[in-house]
Amino acid sequence: MSNNYKCEVIPTRNNEGEVNFTAGRKRSSKKFQDAEAEVRPASYERKKGTCTKNTVHYFCEFCDNTSIHGFKFLGERKRYVLEKVWWALIILVAFFMSSSLIRKSYFKWQSSPIIVTFATRETPIWEIPFPAITICPEVNAHPKVFNYSDVYLKYRMKQKTTEEEDTYFRLYSTICNEHLEFVDQNATKLMTNDEFVMFLGSFADLQMEQCSWLGDSLSCERSFTNILTSEGWCRTFNMLHPDEVYVNAGELSENHTRRAQEWSLEEGYPAGVGLNTYPRRTMLTGAKAGLQLDLFVDDSNLDYLCSEISGFKVTLHHPAEIPDMDTHFRIPMDEAAVVAIKPSMIKTSEEIRSYSIYDRLCYLPGERQLSNYKIYTQQNCMVECLANYTLHVCGCAGFYMISQEDVTHMCGAGSRKCLEEARVSFLENDLEDFILGRSMGEKIQDPRECFCLPSCTSISFDAEVSQSQWDWRKTFHYKEHDESFNITFERDHFSRLIVYYKNLQFMTSERNELYGLSDFLANCGGFLGLFCGLSFTSIMEVLYYLTLRIACNTLRFGRRVWSGNQKMVERERMRKIGLKQQQR
Repeated sequence: MSNNYKCEVIPTRNNEGEVNFTAGRKRSSKKFQDAEAEVRPASYERKKGTCTKNTVHYFCEFCDNTSIHGFKFLGERKRYVLEKVWWALIILVAFFMSSSLIRKSYFKWQSSPIIVTFATRETPIWEIPFPAITICPEVNAHPKVFNYSDVYLKYRMKQKTTEEEDTYFRLYSTICNEHLEFVDQNATKLMTNDEFVMFLGSFADLQMEQCSWLGDSLSCERSFTNILTSEGWCRTFNMLHPDEVYVNAGELSENHTRRAQEWSLEEGYPAGVGLNTYPRRTMLTGAKAGLQLDLFVDDSNLDYLCSEISGFKVTLHHPAEIPDMDTHFRIPMDEAAVVAIKPSMIKTSEEIRSYSIYDRLCYLPGERQLSNYKIYTQQNCMVECLANYTLHVCGCAGFYMISQEDVTHMCGAGSRKCLEEARVSFLENDLEDFILGRSMGEKIQDPRECFCLPSCTSISFDAEVSQSQWDWRKTFHYKEHDESFNITFERDHFSRLIVYYKNLQFMTSERNELYGLSDFLANCGGFLGLFCGLSFTSIMEVLYYLTLRIACNTLRFGRRVWSGNQKMVERERMRKIGLKQQQR
């Protein structure tokens, strides 16, 4: 046989154009080589660009079927390149615009997800307790124990004083002597335990008469309990039992008899509890539906040098929190003060409870525990943190402060300036930390700093105070013939206090979700739908084409034609037929 011929599978076509393979001799000519190259199986020579063709065909199929706007024109065949570039740019701009708006929406969701709005209904006054009322006399020292003005004058006149007078003068210089005259500041940095007990036992007591609640007479002595404040010993009305407020109440619980009857700050009063409950509440407005009492002091109790303004200091606060005497209002002597209360209450909706503390900016029950107080309120937190900060800075605490330390030194007159500076720096540091946005974890771990957020359910009381002269002498003149009458018109001074609710209902504020996950997703869908025509099903289309459809095409057509293109499938089928013919 000539070398120009060899036995091979020769491709031929029938009348229908189908390719058949027959065994025979093939001449090594260009004509037969071209015919063979047209149908040569891929096993002989792997074609280049199979993956690229699959990708192009698969992308074109996706563009033909997807609901995303603009992609249809990218996959359209036999169009100019300029047209496809035009639509590619439009799609890129659309995705850029939607991404930018989604980014802004995300930052809004993260930065301000909560808003405080009015509740859907007004709250009646009988659902909240009547405020606790703390009253302090302007006179600090009991006149029979010590008179600050008399001893001060003796120092001025260089007269002789007793050792007891010197001790009391040093003690009362902590609250009376602003410039610390005649006081050795180095020797009075701290109080001894004996001096502290001596100091607390010398404060003047508040004098009250004719107390009434809801128009009925009330025992002033049993209804007003003692509480130690920055003004000394004061009296408070309608405050919770000390054992329910303080971790270690000590002697404060001895003169308090009533406890809260299944009431809590978050849940309020239980259903079925009547009007006669504790803490007290009222269901009506006006002077006859509140508290009324008379306060008095005589001239022998007045000390104009220690307290230039004579009268009484009054503050309203929640029954579960410590009074802040810096927010007081005054009742002058021989005047009547009428106080109309407007409550202010903030609640938290249920969907907010799942947010972090950083987002809702309030504490839920049990989230923040205090060392000295059983019930968390913002005021209680500030009082405790100020005491700890003062102890850290000055090495001692004010006589009215409760510290978490087992042994606490009380500051004397020589530490008065440090106490005042510590209070100012504490408030400045806390405000600076809040503005700078330092992490809350650092604040809680550092005893010198606090992050005293409000509780998620909080109540405060705004007071509208009106005062007028009270000619009590004419009022009491008709009682001077009574056997129990013991008032001296020349020396005594009376003041009257009336406290009541102004309205039957009040508007409650509520923390609500301003911008939640559903709002964020709705905005994302709106932006993607507006600019790109994307929806949930469109995203599922993309995922389907990237995963499941490729896997199914691979199982059905094989790995070489995973795109499922019909021409490539037919070519692959022809390749397999040729491979079988060759094997025969």
